[in-house]
Amino acid sequence: MVDSDAPFIRYLYKLASDERGGGKDAPGARAALAGLRRGRGKEPGTVTEMYSLVVPRLREAKSWEQQSWVDETYFLIAALFAGHRWSRENAEPDSFKESRSNLGTSFRAFARAAEADGHAVSASTEKRFAALLECDRQRLPDHLRYAINLLGDIPIDWATLLDDILRWDAEKRTQLRWAKAYWYRPPARPTDDESPTGQTNDDDDNGADALAEEGD
Repeated sequence: MVDSDAPFIRYLYKLASDERGGGKDAPGARAALAGLRRGRGKEPGTVTEMYSLVVPRLREAKSWEQQSWVDETYFLIAALFAGHRWSRENAEPDSFKESRSNLGTSFRAFARAAEADGHAVSASTEKRFAALLECDRQRLPDHLRYAINLLGDIPIDWATLLDDILRWDAEKRTQLRWAKAYWYRPPARPTDDESPTGQTNDDDDNGADALAEEGD
């Protein structure tokens, strides 16, 4: 994550923490999160209630085109975060520094949870994930909203998500990392009792014994 993005993510996490804390900052945090949630389902940057909460925390980009995408992404992430119950109930101000997962990881956790409950991952879920990877910037907000709603109480690394969305369409590298996190499974390694060729160590030991006998 770009260092200049960290204060914004920390701000969102602190709002969630303050709301749960029940102290003097709780009412303001609750009102702020409610204001951010009004951006759900709306085009990023069009909900005026969010302006005072997001605009002071926007970072500067190198060009007008980049600035437009940074602005849209900040508004989008703020609305999605505020509407994600697990994050509001668990996020701590500095906890974003500890996690390094991506949205593909979250989708994989969703699939494992379904399998643990005895349910197969539906074809529609995989199609939705594939469509998310395929979409361009213009369609990305709608696909992301659906994805976050689908994941429900699955944890999300918002710092990485912000960084990934800012880099969307950059040679599909973000999309490839998400795909690997979801679909890739490393090949099984040979066990201690197996050699790389599939022979067991017992076979190797027998062969060594035979050679020793011939030498005698």
